[in-house]
Amino acid sequence: VINYVAIKKDAIYANCFDVICQYMENHGVTIEELMTQEGCESDGLHPTDRVQKIMAEHIMRTIGLTQKIPGAKW
Repeated sequence: VINYVAIKKDAIYANCFDVICQYMENHGVTIEELMTQEGCESDGLHPTDRVQKIMAEHIMRTIGLTQKIPGAKW
């Protein structure tokens, strides 16, 4: 529904669900593996740092922001 409305209203929409599904398929991991983080008790609802990073990178790409390259001096 959200994707449909975004298309009809010509709004920017970063579909993080599809990106997480693609990540799992490309890296051969399950959602359970993504939601488990060493040293962190996951409640199974809130994303781990790894998932937060995947979503943040996708949102930045979607809105056209460039990420800083590690080690870059800019």
